[in-house]
Amino acid sequence: MLAFVGENMIGRIKVTPHGQTPSGLTPHESLSRLIKEETTALVQHYLGARLHESGVSGGFMKFLAKSPTNNEDPLNKNGSRPTLALNDWIVKLNDDDHPHIVLLEYFGMVAARAAGLTVPDVHLSQDRQHILIQRFDVISPNESIGFEDFCALFGLPARDKFTGSVERLIKTIGTYCQGEKKRHSFDRFFGQYVLASTIRNGDAHLKNFGLMYNNAETVELAPLYNMLSMAVYAPTLPNTRDANDGMAINFQGSKRWLSPDTIQSLSAQCLMTEKRVDEWKTQIAAALIETSEKVIDYLHKHPEDKFDSIADRMLELWAIGLETFDRKASQHISNNRPRLER
Repeated sequence: MLAFVGENMIGRIKVTPHGQTPSGLTPHESLSRLIKEETTALVQHYLGARLHESGVSGGFMKFLAKSPTNNEDPLNKNGSRPTLALNDWIVKLNDDDHPHIVLLEYFGMVAARAAGLTVPDVHLSQDRQHILIQRFDVISPNESIGFEDFCALFGLPARDKFTGSVERLIKTIGTYCQGEKKRHSFDRFFGQYVLASTIRNGDAHLKNFGLMYNNAETVELAPLYNMLSMAVYAPTLPNTRDANDGMAINFQGSKRWLSPDTIQSLSAQCLMTEKRVDEWKTQIAAALIETSEKVIDYLHKHPEDKFDSIADRMLELWAIGLETFDRKASQHISNNRPRLER
């Protein structure tokens, strides 16, 4: 498996059969094609003849792709491709067992960026069947940033990604990150985890957090690369309308969604000031209100997608999550939900 996909994996590690050196090939497509091409054709292309270029793991189908940074794909006069500065992308696909999961992740990432979290560029495809998330670990074709997810940092196989604890994750950030990098990493982890709980992201497991680095002095929390209301697919609790689900890893011995008390405990472990905690709450509430308006606008523009019921449940969960720390914002989103055509 490593011999097959090892030349192009996330992070610095590259693997080739003994005696061979990495080819250095950088096949690519125009960004417009990656966005406009129907998903079926892209899958046949990237998970067929070019499968060896996609050394990326995950619970849902995805592949790696490249595009020129100027969004064009020109040819030299002799018909060959020139040397170009390239952007690298993770392309995530819809899943038959989880309807509209691409749209859930797209709006989750939009909300995360609006909240002030560090989020790579994200593009939704024209057919709304896949999204492109820019890789933050690639600087140039010959230079990558080191990256380790927390499964790797804990020495765990991927199947154990739902084990461990938030406390251990925070301790690991504190161990590897130094100075301002530590402070910023604690701050971003707090915001990311509170947002995940608020939008009911039960998929915030160990492989969806990681550290990146150039050397031991530059280790920091990696940008957010996965955020969605996964609990949309969970059963609904009849009394509260909340999801019968929870966080992916333990905090204070529980996987329950964060409460006011556990948010306070999380902030203490992340060395947050009360002022900064309040800023995060305000930013997250404002971001979810702003993004909920974009969701409603999307539904009016694309009724053919039949995203209404999933989107309505997503917004309902956002409103329920916001009740933990901002009832006004929660009510705002709840009041807008009847505008959906159900």
